[in-house]
Amino acid sequence: MNIRESVCRLGVLGVMVGWLAGCGSIDSMRESRPDAGDRLEYLNERYQQLMVQGRTCLELEDVASPMVDCQRLLREAERLHVEYPRNPEVLYFNALLSHAAGRGDKAQFFLDQMSIGPSHPPEAFVLRSQLALEEGNTTLARNVLERGMLLHPSYSGLYEGLAAVGYVEGRYDDAEQQLTLASRLGAPAWRVDYHRGLINEAQGHLADACHQFDTSLARKQDHQPARAHLLRLATAGHCRGDALKQPASGVRVSS
Repeated sequence: MNIRESVCRLGVLGVMVGWLAGCGSIDSMRESRPDAGDRLEYLNERYQQLMVQGRTCLELEDVASPMVDCQRLLREAERLHVEYPRNPEVLYFNALLSHAAGRGDKAQFFLDQMSIGPSHPPEAFVLRSQLALEEGNTTLARNVLERGMLLHPSYSGLYEGLAAVGYVEGRYDDAEQQLTLASRLGAPAWRVDYHRGLINEAQGHLADACHQFDTSLARKQDHQPARAHLLRLATAGHCRGDALKQPASGVRVSS
């Protein structure tokens, strides 16, 4: 989005002031709430606030980039790890931040420190499978997710992960079945619709892909990947009507 120079300067100033306040908040929080759970909750809230902006820790587009915040959170999370080296939630959060900062090797290190058991967060299995997929190792990704299901059989993210593995392997029927299970277990409808759009697009079912991306975008109108796929298909003439301007069939509630 283009912003006038004067407004941009004010925005940078606001971010700098917020960042300075954030630094002080983290320091005071560490002193007043030494419990690992409290500190981790605070850091996770800060991280989620950054992600709501729709940007990643890798982006350095301008002075107001959240990269500095991510580095600050990473250092604080690593400090927490030094104090609680076996805490599974602390290990997972460090892995999550490391992955967001483009350090897959470091993320894998933290995940490998976690003992497989009931206290192992289900999200950790999903993240480890994602790292495996990024390395092209679909067998490992599938094995990790299946181990996770033994401990957390009702966690929808594991089934979404298996759908991603099936998609990468070209096993589209399997991917669709896993998405159906994920949906029944409570996976966000907009995300399931988006993934079904990817599957339809890969199979050449472009009209169906248009419908799925359109529905996903109607449920979550700020989801840029769905918008990008829909725009590309619409430009190529595969979508009927002006899908990008009119949400699909009145679906407006974000899930």
